[in-house]
Amino acid sequence: MLTSTIASYMMPQVIVMETIPLLVNGKIDRQSLLKSYKNNNGNGSCNHGKAELDFSNIPDKKIEAARTLFEIVASVLGSSIRSRISIASNFYELGGNSLNSVYTVTKLQDQGFLIGVSEFISCNTLGDVLNKMRGEYYEEDPILAHGKQQDSRCYVAQMLQDSHRTRVTDMITTSFYQKADLDRWLMPDIRAEDYTELMDSMWEPLLEKNLSFVVQTQRGEKVGVALNFDANDEPPVKINSKLEIVFSFLAHLECPIRY
Repeated sequence: MLTSTIASYMMPQVIVMETIPLLVNGKIDRQSLLKSYKNNNGNGSCNHGKAELDFSNIPDKKIEAARTLFEIVASVLGSSIRSRISIASNFYELGGNSLNSVYTVTKLQDQGFLIGVSEFISCNTLGDVLNKMRGEYYEEDPILAHGKQQDSRCYVAQMLQDSHRTRVTDMITTSFYQKADLDRWLMPDIRAEDYTELMDSMWEPLLEKNLSFVVQTQRGEKVGVALNFDANDEPPVKINSKLEIVFSFLAHLECPIRY
C-alpha cells in the first residue's frame, strides 16, 4: 500500500480522461492537460455548493472559522472531492495534494487566518487544521493581538517603480553573485557587472508588466524584491555574458515541464 510508504500529501491522484490531447506532431499536449486539470479541480472558484459540509461537533465559537476552512477546501479541490467535508476529514483523502495545500493555506491567509504550510501538511484532520488556525481569536488574547498588530506594521509591499532601480539591481547582484549555488558550481567565470547588465536589459519590461514588487520597512528601507513575469509572455532578453551558460542550463531543465 502506498499509504504505508509515502506521506499523505504525496499520494498520486487518478484522473480518468476520455481522450488525451495531442500536438500536431503526435506528442502529448502537456499544456492542455494542465489546463484541463486546473479547470476540473476548481481553480479557486466557488464550487462549494456541490460539496456536502458537515459542521457536527464544532464549538459555536469556531463555527465561522470552520465554515471558512470548509468552503475554501471545497473551492480548491472542486470536483476532485471524494466525500463530505467535516472536522474528521483528511485533506489528502478528500483529494488534496502538496500543491493545493499551499493554495489552501494562501486562501486562508487571505481570509485572515494564519497557519504555516508545514503545520497544514502535518495535520491528520481538518479539525487539527481548525485548531491550528490563528486569526479570528486574537481578540481573546491581548498579547497575541498586540503581536499581530506589531507584525503587520513591520513590512510593506510596493509595486516596482523606476526609483527602485539602483537598490533592486544591488539586491539581485548581491544575492546571485555571492550566494547562487548554480552559478558557483558551474563556475562560468561570471562577473558582478553581468547581473547589472542583465537587470538593465530587463528593467523596462519589468516595469511595463507591473507584476513585480519590492518589500520595504516602515522607514522605507528596501529589503526584498520579487521579479515576476507571465510564463506565457516572457520578454526576449539578449545575454552577452557567461550568464548565458546558467540560463541555458535552466531552460534545458524547464523545457519538458513548460512545453
